[in-house]
Amino acid sequence: MDQRQPTVVFVYGTLKRGFSNHRLLDCPGAKLLAHATTVEQYPLITDDYYIPYTLNIPGKGKNIKGEIYAVDDAVLATLDKLENHPVWYQRENTPVKDVLLVEESASVAATLDVQNPWMYKIPEERVKPDQLLKPFLECYELAEHQNHYVPRGLRSAAE
Repeated sequence: MDQRQPTVVFVYGTLKRGFSNHRLLDCPGAKLLAHATTVEQYPLITDDYYIPYTLNIPGKGKNIKGEIYAVDDAVLATLDKLENHPVWYQRENTPVKDVLLVEESASVAATLDVQNPWMYKIPEERVKPDQLLKPFLECYELAEHQNHYVPRGLRSAAE
């Protein structure tokens, strides 16, 4: 991590440990701080390729479980690129609860605002009505990801 104050992000999908995009957080510029749950409920859904999305419609859906990381500017830029922020996802501070600190990161977490991390969400104006008919998830599970997720190179060219 660089000398500047790191940015705190909450991840709930393919960036979590064990998932396909975690490699972006498995580096010196990122440190797992905690596990937590969003204070507000949001719709966490998956599409036909089992890509998870959180729709920015507070109060609808479920409290989402995820991981909190401290990231440096380079990792944050990489995450923004992956999430196509601010075009596809928008990153905004999102209060969390039930914060369970990772023991080896407790000293770092004590210096940061882990209660209000950044989270990537699809803006409400881009939500399609059929997305709200999908099942809402509380947690994007690894077993389901391994069984259903379609990697980018195997998806239809039309998508």
